[in-house]
Amino acid sequence: MREQALALVDQGKFDSARLVIDRCRELAREQRIQATRMEAELLADDARIAHLQLAYRTAATRYAEAAALAALIDKGAEWRFLNSQAAELIKEGEQFGRMKPS
Repeated sequence: MREQALALVDQGKFDSARLVIDRCRELAREQRIQATRMEAELLADDARIAHLQLAYRTAATRYAEAAALAALIDKGAEWRFLNSQAAELIKEGEQFGRMKPS
């Protein structure tokens, strides 16, 4: 499509070239969003595996990474990942935290 737009420029059809470029950018944006969403979900899957292995800090880190990616595209997903991160940190404290006797 980019070559098509450049060919239109060479023909002096600037408005048509801009329409093609706009469409290319839209497609690129959609692909970027899908790739970001998939990477965030893969990080969350990795977090779930870490949780099953009782590696709560690792799970929390993966959820934080997923949240950072999701923040770019989906605030609801970002919030869910942050809540999952918090749950993992709580679980870490419950399982492995040490409290000093008073």
